[in-house]
Order: sequence, then C-alpha cells, then structure tokens
Amino acid sequence: MFLIPLCDTTSSAANSFYLNLDDVGVLLDAGLAPESWGDASLPAFDHLYNWPLDHIFISHVHSDHAGSLPLAAQLFWQAAIHMTSASAALLPRMMERTASLMEEQYNTGISPTPALYDDLAVEPLYSRIVVQQLNQPVEWHNRNNDSFLTAELFDAGHLLGSAGLLLKSSDTSFFYTGDNQLREMGVMRGSRFPTEAEIVLMECSNAGTAEEKDVSRRDEINRLATALVEVLRLGGRVLLPTGSLGRAQELLYILYHLKRGGNIPAVPIYVSNSIQEFSIIHDRFLLFQNGFRFTDAVVDIYNQESGGIADEPAIYLLPAALMWSGSSSLHLAAELLPHTIDAVFFVGHTGENCPAHDLQLSAVGDPIQLENGTYTRNCRLETFHFSAHSSPRHLLEMVRRIGPRKVILFKGRSPEAAEVMYNRLRLEYRDLTVLIPELGEIIKL
Repeated sequence: MFLIPLCDTTSSAANSFYLNLDDVGVLLDAGLAPESWGDASLPAFDHLYNWPLDHIFISHVHSDHAGSLPLAAQLFWQAAIHMTSASAALLPRMMERTASLMEEQYNTGISPTPALYDDLAVEPLYSRIVVQQLNQPVEWHNRNNDSFLTAELFDAGHLLGSAGLLLKSSDTSFFYTGDNQLREMGVMRGSRFPTEAEIVLMECSNAGTAEEKDVSRRDEINRLATALVEVLRLGGRVLLPTGSLGRAQELLYILYHLKRGGNIPAVPIYVSNSIQEFSIIHDRFLLFQNGFRFTDAVVDIYNQESGGIADEPAIYLLPAALMWSGSSSLHLAAELLPHTIDAVFFVGHTGENCPAHDLQLSAVGDPIQLENGTYTRNCRLETFHFSAHSSPRHLLEMVRRIGPRKVILFKGRSPEAAEVMYNRLRLEYRDLTVLIPELGEIIKL
C-alpha cells in the first residue's frame, strides 16, 4: 500500500496523486498547473508506467484538479472516471473553456506551446464517467476483479460538486480531502467529512497566507459593502476579477442580497457569458430557502467586443482572476486604471507571475504594463478575502474529528507555507505522523 505524488506539493501545481491500496490503483485528480505551460503544466504521469491504474477520481472540476483529465483518460484508457453528478454537469463546459484558454494563450504569445488538447479529445470522456452519489459506499474493483475497495464520497464544501474520497481496504482506511471548506458560505454549506480514517491526504492552501487568519465572512461582506458604496455613490465603476466557477457564484449571491437589502446602490451587475453559463448549472442543483436563483442576480452580460463601457456606476464581475492577456477582466482594468473615481477589488489570492499580482502590489501613480500599453494606476484598489479553502484552524479541527495516525500535506502555496501547517499539526498532535512529500516519492502507508 503506497502513495505517489505526481505534483509539487508545495506550490500551485497540477494536483494529482497515485494511490495503490490492496492492488487497486487509483488516480486522485488530474490537474493542470495554473502558471506553467505545455508538458511543464502536467502531472508526472510517467511515474505510473509500472503500476496498474483502475480508477480515476475527480474531486472537483477546477482546472488545477481536472485540467489534464483528457490526457489521463487517453493514457489510462481502461480506468473508470468517478465524480459527483454536479461535477459531471459542470465538466463539459470547464473542459471546453480550458482547451479554449490554452489555445488563446498560445495564439497571444503567453504560452510558448500549443494547446495540449482540443474539443475532440474532450468528447470521449463523457461515456466513461461513473456518477457516484455522496454518502453511498460502493465497491471499486481492480483490473482482475479479485480485489476491491469500499469507496464513499463526502461533500467537500469547496465548490458545486466538490467531494472528498474515503477508501477502505481490508486493513486500512484512506481519506483524500481534495480542496475543502469546512466553514459555511453563502452558496456552499461547508464540508461534511467522515468521522474516522487512518490516513488523510489533506490540502493546506491557506497556511502561511493572508487568508489563514480566518477572517469573519460577515465582516468581510460588510467591508466590501462599505467600499462599494463609497465608489458607486460617487459615480464610479467597480471591477471584481474572479474565476468563472465557484467564487463568481459566491460573489453573485453576496451582491444580490446586498443590493436587495439596500446595503449598496441598485446598480447593474454585469457578468461574462462563462459566469452566466456556470450559474445556470448551479440553479439546476442548488435550492435556497429564500428562493434565490443565480439567473435572477444577473442584470446583463458584459460583451468585451462591443467597445467601451458606459459612464454610469455599475459592478463588473468578470474572468479571469489572474488577468491573463485577452481576458475580460484585463480589458476592463485597462479602462478603469487611469480614473480615480473607479475601482478594482480583488477577492482573494492571485498567485504570482501574472498581471493581477503586479497590479495587486501596485501603489497609486505606478505605471502598469498591460497587453496593449502602459497605464498609470489612479483607481482605487483593495483586496477582500472570500476563500473557498479551509483555514488552518479548521484543518486542525478536521484532524481532531477524524483522528488519523498519519497526515500527508499537499497544496501549500510555498515550502514555507507547507512547513507552517506541518509545525501546527506536530505541535497540536504529538503522536501524529505528518509528511510533506516530494514529487515522485513512494510513500509507504
């Protein structure tokens, strides 16, 4: 019984792990690294050529966990692909968007390599998907049908359709958290994880970051509302750069209720086509007690090709969070940057080596180089924290509830950040074995 990381566990990587329990081979996620290109953005699938692979589990459809699935499916053509029904509904649009983004980044010179796949490679995936319901254990067999694991999915609270995976063999149990949020958000109710597992493979995205402080969601909503009022009542326009799936829907939920409650002015809220498409899928799976529907929260669709934006105050919720070349958010930021009356409000971590990160660190009056010129940053700029990842405090609580003998950490945003979580776990649970594995390392379980 062993685990092999196929990614760098201390960076924003192409999340993927190989697990072998009782001779059943399982690939845990198949991601793309968000700030790399070509082969460098892929998991190290070459480490698996000598090992059997019977099942592929996708915890959720964000690109850093599912972006290389078309390639993994081709390499391991006999493996069944498991996910929740909501993830299966979101996957086609996410795969098409990922393929389109890779092509656009190559055509604009951001990526030095062509797209890794196109729509033709995505289509064969869908016939191999096995939809599995939450909290309903099933058997996953190996290729010879002479050994099996009991597999059960648990709500991870991170994103529509996100799930953690509990696998039980004859003599041990293993739980993969995927990305998770234990705290309830507006859209997601928070994770519902198992009460016991001997080994836990646990993300630690927020360790060692500004978002680890476990800021009150209510306080952050109030701070956002105050900032929006200050800009909009003076006639300004506000850009909220975000990902199309997950955080965009959380912000739509927040903005709709702030506007409906009179906490912010009744200005238009514009979104992109991609955010609208993902929001429509949310309406199929989520039912809110107050009757909220995402399509009710949208006033209009922002069309980047139509030229300039109107002068009246409005909120623009647009992709992409990193502001890559050609993105709607970068296009609009170029229009807003010179004006003191306008604002760009970031809503979380932006990574490094991207236009959003450079802008986030800028001061008033700084020159900002964008794809079509240099602009002086005069607009207001702030960062708000609406993380869909658990804080270190909640991760410690999760470990207490599950009571594992071994915790394996991944998705630290730096070696130092992963070390922060390692030290906290060792201090809190002295008998616990904690590991920060290296890419390709074979970890005996």
